[in-house]
Amino acid sequence: MLENFFVADNGVNLCRTKLDGSLETLNLEGRIEVFLCRGTEYIKTFMQETSKTLFDLGITAIHNDFDQLMALDGASFNKSLGHLIPYGSWQIDVMSKVYSEIIAEAKSRNITYFYLTKEWPTELFNMKIQGYQVRNYKSLNDTTYIPLFHYVYHDFVSSIYGFGWMQGTATDDDLAAMLIYGQLPGMAFWQSTI
Repeated sequence: MLENFFVADNGVNLCRTKLDGSLETLNLEGRIEVFLCRGTEYIKTFMQETSKTLFDLGITAIHNDFDQLMALDGASFNKSLGHLIPYGSWQIDVMSKVYSEIIAEAKSRNITYFYLTKEWPTELFNMKIQGYQVRNYKSLNDTTYIPLFHYVYHDFVSSIYGFGWMQGTATDDDLAAMLIYGQLPGMAFWQSTI
């Protein structure tokens, strides 16, 4: 079904490309993933329309995964889209508008418990999101580690989904570290049952 949707909507031309013009892909858990480029008209309404569907289903927590911005894996070299290559303030402008429209939709529906999150911290979105996903677990064994972004902004935006407990490798120390860091606990259970 998704393959048909991708082909019908000219998916290849909506995606980020590498410097050589080939499609940027990620082999994750046995499947090939591609990334929509924020410079397309499609992406400027995709999250809002998806959010409306989620709201219709009673889902009020929305997470924007793989939205790292201004990082190597956020680069878009797709010259056919007309945006600055590979980065630019256009990325922030697009996502700021997307988040504002999702928030406005939630308000128009009088949704009381609304939670908008994104992957990785981005200071410019602190006033729009309620949480960001960060992987502090990568430094759990480093006793000098300080999650600086969270330390500075913890009064304004929460740190979530740290996956401190990786299924099959969880320890009490992992959970304790997440709680000490002030992070809402999470556990990854990809390709498994809980």
